[in-house]
Amino acid sequence: MQAFTDFLSDTSAIFWIIMMLSVVMWWTIARCYLQCYFEYPKLLAHYRRSWAKWQDQPHLLAIAIRDGFTAELNNLLTRNLIFIKTLTAVLPLLGLLGTVDGMIDNFSVLSNSLGVSELFSSGIAQALLTTLAGLVTGLSGLFFCHSLTKKTNLLTLDLSQQLVIAKGI
Repeated sequence: MQAFTDFLSDTSAIFWIIMMLSVVMWWTIARCYLQCYFEYPKLLAHYRRSWAKWQDQPHLLAIAIRDGFTAELNNLLTRNLIFIKTLTAVLPLLGLLGTVDGMIDNFSVLSNSLGVSELFSSGIAQALLTTLAGLVTGLSGLFFCHSLTKKTNLLTLDLSQQLVIAKGI
């Protein structure tokens, strides 16, 4: 356990930035899921009550109102997805930046003192750890971002189907 904590204490600042951004990304993902499961029923009830006032309007006006309600719901449910998508793109790049930074440090150590292969290999492990952290968090964020996009599309479609337009008006 001591070796692991020593290993983590030697990691670069970029690694800790990746970890901090990962926590922020996961917090945002959790908030989006909670919004889908807990706020959507309240929003659905709100839109159905509002729809009761508009459903008997002329056909084109009713369609426009329903489309406005679904667009508003879609905006509410997807407002944090752009932030998540940005983090899923930035985290792997930060991992690569950390690797390049670590490799530069290692090559400077190697050029200053020959025969320090253990120190050099430890430095390579530190450098590649940032790439691993960036890629793992970016890929997991990408998966959940796709899942959230699909979920919000289904909830928006559900709202659109529940707001039925009276025929013949």
